Amino acid sequence: MAKTMANKVGAKPEQAPVVSRAEVVGDAAVKVLSQQGSRGLTHRAVDRAAGLSEGATSNLYRTRGALVAATLERQVERELQIIAAITRPGPGASIDEVASFIAVVVQAFASSSSADLATARYELYLEGRRQDDFRPLLAEVRQEFMRLMTE
Repeated sequence: MAKTMANKVGAKPEQAPVVSRAEVVGDAAVKVLSQQGSRGLTHRAVDRAAGLSEGATSNLYRTRGALVAATLERQVERELQIIAAITRPGPGASIDEVASFIAVVVQAFASSSSADLATARYELYLEGRRQDDFRPLLAEVRQEFMRLMTE
């Protein structure tokens, strides 16, 4: 009982990280895109994959173009999280240290836990080849990754 009281008094319960509806939808969209391809990426398919009621995705992203853009945004966020978790070489690093960093990044992206991200990335780039209005967004993402890798 004393242990229980000690836990209640002054102890802060661990809180699960807050995940926004946009993140839930984005993660589900990445998974749908990875598993079903571009044609399978629909509002209803994302609702089902996310376990949301029908229309929830459509309420966030009215058009398919908005859904595809949100999918790209979430995919990029997740890839940047992977990169951020890897220790970067500092200024003046040797070529071997830089090469090692790049190898670790490539290995992380090629891992089985990142398979959906890798497949979704290719699907998104194919989508960009087919949709003129999506190309500038892809170019912006490409520039950001190039800037990050150049650093």
